[in-house]
Amino acid sequence: MIEDLNGDLSGDFSEDDDGAASGSTPGTLHGLIYAKPGHLIRRLQQFAAAIFIEETAPFELTPVQYAILAGVRAHPGIDQISLARLIGFDRTTMGGVIDRLEKKGLVERRLSSSDRRIRLLYPTVGGVDLLSACYPAAERAQARMLEPLTPDEAATFKRLMGRIVAHQNASTRAPIDPRQARAQTNESGDDA
Repeated sequence: MIEDLNGDLSGDFSEDDDGAASGSTPGTLHGLIYAKPGHLIRRLQQFAAAIFIEETAPFELTPVQYAILAGVRAHPGIDQISLARLIGFDRTTMGGVIDRLEKKGLVERRLSSSDRRIRLLYPTVGGVDLLSACYPAAERAQARMLEPLTPDEAATFKRLMGRIVAHQNASTRAPIDPRQARAQTNESGDDA
């Protein structure tokens, strides 16, 4: 039987009060995937990206481009490896995204005066202006992502997601290490 995915599915993804997935029978889609945290997190990420892209369409920034531009804006003069550690992105993948941002005139790379092998990232005036203009749309996207929740539920949801992210951070290919990234930015000696 094919589920009606346009109907109210909230019961299909819920758990009983004891924490067990309600009606999760092995062999059913509910038992195999619908009630599983990994599936739900993947679906939430799909919704989050789609909502972000819809809200920010006039600015032509993907969620990853926005995060990188925000990181460079917050830490001008940061190197690519430190930025990857700061925002939790795979540094190899980031290279192509930074190339695209550079071609759009939103960031620039400069050689470090202390180590010529390192290129430091700086936002351009256009990048800062675009990020400022895009910010309200990005905030609308964040609010839309949590629309079905009450303010208390949204706060609890974000707190619980934060706890999971903090607990699982080291197990990913791109763990966030804001202390190390800040330290490297401060040690570079190349301020904006």
